[in-house]
Amino acid sequence: MFQIIPTKNYAGFELRGDSGDFRSLLSAIYYLDNEEYLRAAGYHDVMNYFFTLAFEARYALEGRRGFVCMDNGSGVWNLSGGTRPYPEVPEKNLYYAVRIPAIRMLFYAFTADEMIALDRMFREESGKNDEERAGKEAAEAFLRLLEIMIYHGLDGIIGIRERIALQERLAARRAAEFYLFRNYVTLYTDFLSETYLSLPRLRRKRLLSSMLDDIVCYDKNDTYRLLEKNARVWAKTHAVSPGSIKYGGGADRSNMQW
Repeated sequence: MFQIIPTKNYAGFELRGDSGDFRSLLSAIYYLDNEEYLRAAGYHDVMNYFFTLAFEARYALEGRRGFVCMDNGSGVWNLSGGTRPYPEVPEKNLYYAVRIPAIRMLFYAFTADEMIALDRMFREESGKNDEERAGKEAAEAFLRLLEIMIYHGLDGIIGIRERIALQERLAARRAAEFYLFRNYVTLYTDFLSETYLSLPRLRRKRLLSSMLDDIVCYDKNDTYRLLEKNARVWAKTHAVSPGSIKYGGGADRSNMQW
């Protein structure tokens, strides 16, 4: 199964696994894609976030991201031509690897339960056959396991106590309001991700919990304009230069100090 490890500068997580792990991840994400139903429920953009993870998994399988050799603990990144770095190493000891920015990776953990719940509602209403039901149940189980592993990977940044407290706050929020996320919160996640990546290493560690609380406990009536305003207020409160945040833009992976 996957290993999920914080990167050295806390910019994100390194997702390591063999070819079977990445194929299972691809299958799980595609099984949960019910576009019309998700769009009607306001989760279309959330599903697109999961597709981004699926693309990363596919690129990893193609050798376009990175490898980790489990025989000697070394790794090689962004190899030209996608060639294997250690042709003499058995496949079982050669893990594929991909790096995902921290806020985005945790967004997957936060939203997995909602995506699974919506898929169950769709399945019950559509009366899918037993074969497809079995595939979807396997996808649910895989995503729940991935969610648990992401949370445990978070221990390496904020510590186990803070991580448990965060999960408890999230559980309480879910109990009060089941539909925790809507499409526009993906924009807020982008804002916070850019803010986080603009911070130096030690400030990332100190401020990550606060940023995650902002994702979990946003006001359900927030609009796009108010979300951007909140992100700027957060930046001012924590002495982060708003000018350093590329709102609505994506991080340049090629220059990231992972």
